[in-house]
Amino acid sequence: MPSNSRQPQALQTVLSEWPLWGISGTRTPEIITQFRQGRSNDSYLLKIDTEHYVLRMRRVNHGQTQNTRYENLIQHGAAQLGLAPRVVYQSPNLGYRLCSYIRGTTLAHKTCLDAQDLYHLCNSIMQYQQLTVALPDFSYTQLLEQYWQQAQSAINTGQKAELTARYTKLHKACIEYEKCSGGVRSLCHHDLNAHNIVRCEPTSTTGPVFMLLDWEFAGNGIASMDFAALSVELHISIDTLAPIVNISNCELATAADIYRLMCELYNIASSA
Repeated sequence: MPSNSRQPQALQTVLSEWPLWGISGTRTPEIITQFRQGRSNDSYLLKIDTEHYVLRMRRVNHGQTQNTRYENLIQHGAAQLGLAPRVVYQSPNLGYRLCSYIRGTTLAHKTCLDAQDLYHLCNSIMQYQQLTVALPDFSYTQLLEQYWQQAQSAINTGQKAELTARYTKLHKACIEYEKCSGGVRSLCHHDLNAHNIVRCEPTSTTGPVFMLLDWEFAGNGIASMDFAALSVELHISIDTLAPIVNISNCELATAADIYRLMCELYNIASSA
């Protein structure tokens, strides 16, 4: 990591505010490393005295995210359940936040989940889905429409016809999915990729502990969408997931198709 004199001005400004963070340490923050770069945030591992923290600074984002105040509320609730890092400090302008550092291994470094891991991960998801947070309902149809519009300028001629056909079919399916399955709403993470799932070492005989990072897309959604995301992101078959989470194969498969297209359109729009 470059010295302070070579750090981006925005980062230097944030680090200069560390006395406001309410941390008892006496040394100025030391940057240990920068984590993989997301499209909407830059994240750094900091050390203050003997403690470690994660600093996340918001950048321009191409996709729709929840209001940051909702994100704080959601993560606070999940942290109380032991399923998310604790928010240590949130800047008044919501431009950056400091969270506790979670020690463990993301699933990006694990080739596959065994049956016990998958059971405990699904159980963790079902736990936070029981949280009651005052949020507006999440519209997958509106999000799909938004990503479709944002992606138009970047869709190349070769993929236009195929993508248009898929969008037309899945837009109808999404409307029906929300009509049939959206009557009961649950807190959903909506971004359960392997980098956002941390497997912590078990502290008792209860089995592995999973914690979730990056709650910016979380909202009041449909429970099956998070399990569909697991299927897509971690390459877990619908047939394996359905009996664990007690959701029909048909609903999970529909949600997985919608999720897959939303991710594809988001990536296209973000590359424009």
